[in-house]
Amino acid sequence: MLSALAGVRWGESDYAEADALYEQATALVENDRTPDGRAAVFEILIDWAGLMPKMDQGERGVELAQRAIGMIESLGEVDPFDRAVLYNNLASSHDSMGAYPKAIEAFETSIELHRLHSDAHPDLATALGNLGLTYELVGEMDKAVENVALAVDMQHKLLGETHPQYVLMLYNLGSLQINAGHLESAAENLKAAMEAAEQAYPKNHLYTGRFNHRAAVLYEQMERSGQSLAHAELARAIYLSRNDVPAGWLTEVEKIIAAHNR
Repeated sequence: MLSALAGVRWGESDYAEADALYEQATALVENDRTPDGRAAVFEILIDWAGLMPKMDQGERGVELAQRAIGMIESLGEVDPFDRAVLYNNLASSHDSMGAYPKAIEAFETSIELHRLHSDAHPDLATALGNLGLTYELVGEMDKAVENVALAVDMQHKLLGETHPQYVLMLYNLGSLQINAGHLESAAENLKAAMEAAEQAYPKNHLYTGRFNHRAAVLYEQMERSGQSLAHAELARAIYLSRNDVPAGWLTEVEKIIAAHNR
């Protein structure tokens, strides 16, 4: 099926091809007014909307998600899990456009729907983490830390301590705690994330560089200069070994190193 192939292309980061395949898949079934045909369109729209933030097309993602939401009443009974994923994808599109209040509202709806399906699920943990990171963007740090901590606990139980998703969420929690001023907790969580990253990611992975980068920032704030410099140097070495480092990261790390070497 074209939609399944689109998912494969998405997984390979070939977003343009995935987009084209979702469009083709929709065209094949959108005129099928049978229950199965309508359900197929609904399922494609959910996935297609989820792709849009990856392509920096949040407005289009909102349109696709709203189109799917508009179908729900005519479909009769819809699995809460499908609705939860749909609202998560809607929220992600709002988030990508900076429409944070709308994103928070949609993430909260997604979480409520997830909990109708299950009290613990990897996608529920992801929604909690996404909600927390969006709360940070509107300055509600207590809610941000609370939701990401819930996500971390859930992923630890479901996925284990070396699963890449868990390790990244643990890092997110530590990074949030730096911004919230919870430095001792941040140090504990970043240390655990860096240790787990040795098994979760390949050597010199971009995330490992970022984890060390944030640890350098943390230890600088804690006035632990030796640890700050050591982590900054590790981060710089990883960044210099790659060609996909976001603009500014290497500069930030080099400033930390230069400050310690004066």
